[in-house]
Amino acid sequence: MKKNICSMPLTHYPPISPFHGKMLLKGDDDVAKRNMVIIIIVLILVAAVVSVYQYNSTRNMTFNEAVTNHLNGSEITSIEIIRSGKDEKELTVVDPSEIEKVMAALAPIKLKKEGLSNIKFNESYWITLKTQEQQKMGITLYDKKYMSVFEHGEESNPSRTSSYQITNESDLEIIGNLFK
Repeated sequence: MKKNICSMPLTHYPPISPFHGKMLLKGDDDVAKRNMVIIIIVLILVAAVVSVYQYNSTRNMTFNEAVTNHLNGSEITSIEIIRSGKDEKELTVVDPSEIEKVMAALAPIKLKKEGLSNIKFNESYWITLKTQEQQKMGITLYDKKYMSVFEHGEESNPSRTSSYQITNESDLEIIGNLFK
């Protein structure tokens, strides 16, 4: 005798989910707990990575940390400065005492890492630090408010650029006075 499928009671239809109508075994509970622990650990690790990134991107640093830690100041043999703005002028500082004055004027600057995509400025100074006629570091000052640092790379260490907002008042008149 043939059974009519439509007349079967609802209990004979396949379950909606794999756990529908089944009792959880003891092993299933352990797997669920282990999966929950793994998810929590992954979430904690992601939160830690995001926190470290945020800390490093908003951390204040000094000019020395951003520039001179990557370069021995006594190795600097010349500083080339280009002033752009109203009238563009260029000069090269080779006197060791003047080089020291320029570096001393830049040293107290406090910086906050930031992107410089849409800044407005009236005057900028393009400063190139050289050692034995080799360019080592490029620094651009924008209206004493922003700074961009370009570290010239080598084969083992590629070039890199970092941008900063200047967060303190700094006396950078010595750089302007070099052009008088």
